[in-house]
Amino acid sequence: MSVADLFDVEARLRKLATDLQTSTDYRRVEREYESSIVEFNQKTSDFINWLNTEIPDLASEVGRLIALAKESLEYAGAGITEENPNSRIPVPKSVFEMNDAFKKLIGEDCIYTPRDARVTTPAMVINDVASCIHRLAEHMSRAEKGYERCIVVKDGK
Repeated sequence: MSVADLFDVEARLRKLATDLQTSTDYRRVEREYESSIVEFNQKTSDFINWLNTEIPDLASEVGRLIALAKESLEYAGAGITEENPNSRIPVPKSVFEMNDAFKKLIGEDCIYTPRDARVTTPAMVINDVASCIHRLAEHMSRAEKGYERCIVVKDGK
């Protein structure tokens, strides 16, 4: 397991978000969503398992962030409809909770959705998740305490 896998997850989610915004082929988008979720679940699970072994103090906080990201992705998936794969949906509470978990961990925001937003699209929810995963991977690849390429700063500064 490496931080590079998180960057792979982010890239896959960004591609999915772009497909949602540009494609009218519901079946293709649905297949891409499903395979993206499988990859997200596998690679983030591997990452949490690695953290449990290498940096157990950090694993539960990152695990909460990942769980909220997964919840947000599932919500986005429910908004992908045959009539309009990127229809307008209410902003899920889990997006703001994911941002709060990230901010507690790292000290910064990670989403693009404004706090006062009421509606969004599945693509924007997926993009927010991708952003948080990217920022987490980026942070983990800087160094204060080294684990392979990883650097972990417990206080979030």
